[in-house]
Amino acid sequence: GRVHAEGIKQWSAQMVVFDAQLLIRHILEKDTNVIEELLTTDEYFVAHPGDNEYAKEYYEKKIKEVLAPDYMAKVEAKWLAHKERRLTKEDGTRETRPKLVKEAEDEVKNHVNHNKRLVASYRDAIEKGFTPHPRYPYSHVSRGIYDLLYINSYNFPANRESTPQQWNWPLKQPFKMPKNQRAGILTHPAWLAAWSLNEGNDPIHRGIWVREKLLAGPLQDLPPDVDAKVPIDPHKTLRERMEPLRAEKCWRCHKKINPLGETFEMFDDWGRYREKEYFDEKGLLYVHRNHQFDQKLKQKKLTSRPVNASGKITGTGEPNVDGEVKNAIEMLHRLGKSKRVRQSFIRHLFRYLLGRNELLSDSKTLIEAEKAYLKNNGSFNALVVSILSSDSFLYRR
Repeated sequence: GRVHAEGIKQWSAQMVVFDAQLLIRHILEKDTNVIEELLTTDEYFVAHPGDNEYAKEYYEKKIKEVLAPDYMAKVEAKWLAHKERRLTKEDGTRETRPKLVKEAEDEVKNHVNHNKRLVASYRDAIEKGFTPHPRYPYSHVSRGIYDLLYINSYNFPANRESTPQQWNWPLKQPFKMPKNQRAGILTHPAWLAAWSLNEGNDPIHRGIWVREKLLAGPLQDLPPDVDAKVPIDPHKTLRERMEPLRAEKCWRCHKKINPLGETFEMFDDWGRYREKEYFDEKGLLYVHRNHQFDQKLKQKKLTSRPVNASGKITGTGEPNVDGEVKNAIEMLHRLGKSKRVRQSFIRHLFRYLLGRNELLSDSKTLIEAEKAYLKNNGSFNALVVSILSSDSFLYRR
């Protein structure tokens, strides 16, 4: 129900995760300033197979095929032949034969009409100056990307394969996202949705992720006498409902978490960028983004408040990193240049490769790994080679 009510044409976790994987692979293949790029890049893949040569080759083939003068004649001939084979194979009885014939004729009609709409959608896109999306098949170099139906979470208008295309899909990718809306993998819909709750954002666990994974900050366990629930109040935004956590008893721990996680309030739990939150005539938070939203907005039945995505970085010990930030974009650009974040990333890679936490005796390995990374212009490959050729790895138990 939420998918359509909140203006999401289709939610495809598989596709947004695949897009994120393409982005990570692209950054690793470039192998330059990898840590900073992972946190700050504004170039994404969307509804793309990831291989630009294959993407162009298939696109040109598909355009030529669909826009050929005899395309519809071939489609009709193909499905009429299929109809005849089916009716020959499935004779049926005197009672069932008419039903079989009707089903076979309907199948031909449906496929012919579908392809008519497909041709019309290609021509319509070209007339608009758009690049038609060519419907990539499942193959060893593709993913089966049939349409642009799942792209609302990127703030792009979605459409089915044979309906009018509303977005100029880039054939060559990655491409730049709208300015000041995305910064790296932590503002990608795949990450944002993964670190959301069933019906809203999750600033606390997002903040914990940033504190532990990027800033190597220890956090104590939740005290047993604490009921970790955010108060429910439909008249308030999530951030406003979390205000009680700033009380002295809670803030001792939450000051390390909330100012980091709340910066992602510039996105909803689907991963869409937003600047405002809306309220209806009764002052209730209005989350619908379908045609009713557009209608109410036009009728001036909704009021809005600017999204508060401000926050603060603490604990790096770096004057150019610590301090207040206006949103997640600014935070991630600062963290991308942080020495502490770089060293935390290297420690996590060390733990992954060796299957254990680092010890004091591993200090040299970690220092040499960072030197190799910096010496080679932020090369992830150099970082891996340094760790795998270290005494810590070679003499591991």
